[in-house]
Amino acid sequence: MLQVRNPATGETLREVQEDTAETVAAKTKSARAAQGAFAALPLEERIAKIAKWKELVETNKDRLAQTLTSEVGKPLKQALNEINALSGRVDFFLKETKKALASEKVFDDSGMVEEVRFEPLGVIV
Repeated sequence: MLQVRNPATGETLREVQEDTAETVAAKTKSARAAQGAFAALPLEERIAKIAKWKELVETNKDRLAQTLTSEVGKPLKQALNEINALSGRVDFFLKETKKALASEKVFDDSGMVEEVRFEPLGVIV
């Protein structure tokens, strides 16, 4: 068992089962299936899901900051600032996603068309 400890007090906050090669393989398989299903959704729906995640983070920021403080040892104000900064970063990516993922035609002559497309790498472990 892996013990998650509060660095300020030494208190064990929780115990987490360590992964094995088999559990990593199973989690990777599950993540690949989820990523494929997510990639199959229309871009607008994927953007909406990420925006919903951002909203959930904002709704739970006090609890998340408390967890961050207890697990990492940073001051609560710093943990809140870190979580608050996430909002602007996510907004930037939500705003820029369509433009960044758009295909770009780089050559089009006599029926020969070349395009640059951005495709997700998928799960990386």
